[in-house]
Amino acid sequence: MNSVFKDSRKLTLLALTSFLFFLALVPLLSSISFGLVILLWIKEKTYRESFKALKQHKAWWAFMVFYLFHIISLAWSANFKYAFFDLQIKLSYLVCPVVIAGLSFSGEDWKKLRRAFIAGTTIAALICVCHATWQFSIYGQKEYFFHDRFSVLMHPTYFMMYLNLAMLFIMYDLFWLREKNNYERNVYSTILFFQLISLFLLSARTALATSLLTFLFYFILLGRKKMLVKKDKIQVVLFFVFALLFQYGVITFYNRYDQITKLIAQPDTKEDNSTSIRYNLWKIAADLISEHPVIGVGIGDIKEELVKKYEEYHYEYGIINKISPHNQFLHTAVILGLVGVLLLVYMLASAFLLAWRNGDWIYVLFIVIITLNAITESILERQAGILFFVFFNSMFATKWIGSKRISG
Repeated sequence: MNSVFKDSRKLTLLALTSFLFFLALVPLLSSISFGLVILLWIKEKTYRESFKALKQHKAWWAFMVFYLFHIISLAWSANFKYAFFDLQIKLSYLVCPVVIAGLSFSGEDWKKLRRAFIAGTTIAALICVCHATWQFSIYGQKEYFFHDRFSVLMHPTYFMMYLNLAMLFIMYDLFWLREKNNYERNVYSTILFFQLISLFLLSARTALATSLLTFLFYFILLGRKKMLVKKDKIQVVLFFVFALLFQYGVITFYNRYDQITKLIAQPDTKEDNSTSIRYNLWKIAADLISEHPVIGVGIGDIKEELVKKYEEYHYEYGIINKISPHNQFLHTAVILGLVGVLLLVYMLASAFLLAWRNGDWIYVLFIVIITLNAITESILERQAGILFFVFFNSMFATKWIGSKRISG
């Protein structure tokens, strides 16, 4: 019986490492891997552990309530076809907490999971570099090395969030756990600088600012806890000097910050760029929210209601593209009103407090990554964002419930 249990546990861990490896590379294979986790969860009756954990610890409840309120909003939605499509995308809010609540991981398990995620994001970045180099050799356009033309596997903001967390994992293994194998330390250091270069090439402004902020916080924390030796401090200084120089070089070739200064100078500009578009979308979304402040327009009707507002404002870009508010808090407010926003804030705040109380600083910074990027993107409306958030939050939470507490 113990042998069967161990084999099942190994299979589950293998499926999870596959899930994390393919998350940034091949989403379909990543989903299949998690499907295997669910099958093993059912086969081995791990759901008994899940229900027991869910009953005793309420860390995951906010996610399930948030999803259930989306279902309830069907009552005041007219477009059921889009509503059911959106509910399928958001099913992870329900599935991930329930399944992962029954699992437990050792420090060594966590190390394997971190490595799988780091490896997957590194290969994804390498694919982007190779693709950009190939396209540049054919067309001679430097734009292939920046932003959406560079990020060929997913939207730049989502990829940057993945890289942000992967780099924090590397810093954790290098400076917190202090990986003793010199070869692995050198590999990690090389990957860290390569992923830093990839971040700057991806060039999403909020995601880049969030990344640098989380790195700075983590290095300050390591310094205050006296976990950086002299050699580490030199590496950290080189890291930020390299970051500043590379950012200066990127701005020389591809400056996306001039959009902000132009908008400040001309707030009513008719030019459509990523900054002016957001300004218009937020203004129009706020108007729509004021008309449905408590429970929103419902999960199915957001596109139709936004388009009506775009037509009212004669905003051609919004009408043609049927674009979202590009702010998760506004997006949720449009769908679910103040009730939905309060649930979203509670979901983020409860996770942040769980992490802070237990001194799990990577978990804390993970919530910061999600929260700050949610200001300029509706990051929890796509599978890439939802899975990333709900999966990792559920995994982090397993470290701090009952007898499952671990240090790794």
